[in-house]
Amino acid sequence: MAKSNNKIKARNKWTLGDIVVHIILVILSVIWVLPIAWIIMISFRGEKGQYVSTLLPKSLTLANYTKLFTDTGILNFMQMFNNINSVRACSFILYVKNAFQTEKAIYECGTYPWNVPGIHGYDSCVLHP
Repeated sequence: MAKSNNKIKARNKWTLGDIVVHIILVILSVIWVLPIAWIIMISFRGEKGQYVSTLLPKSLTLANYTKLFTDTGILNFMQMFNNINSVRACSFILYVKNAFQTEKAIYECGTYPWNVPGIHGYDSCVLHP
């Protein structure tokens, strides 16, 4: 068998369409990332109050996070965190317990997508105990 000289050539030139798409992607990424970075930055803000006159915080502190984890008078964050983890653990255990039955149901319903009445019947997706 003869060797073929069909090699895949890489594109070295950027077209105008490629440049426009990349500029749009950069603009969209800035639009998405800046609000998230700003929220994280103001979570470390040292000034009191919800509304301040400056866009950027004047001082940074960890006191907000210390208050979040220690002050249970307004919001018991650790109890809420434990409740969510309990629900998550129970959901995972139930999923693992029923995984094989679920896979069987998905397989049985997926293998008969074109049921013809009288040949296979429409009850092929019904699980019988």
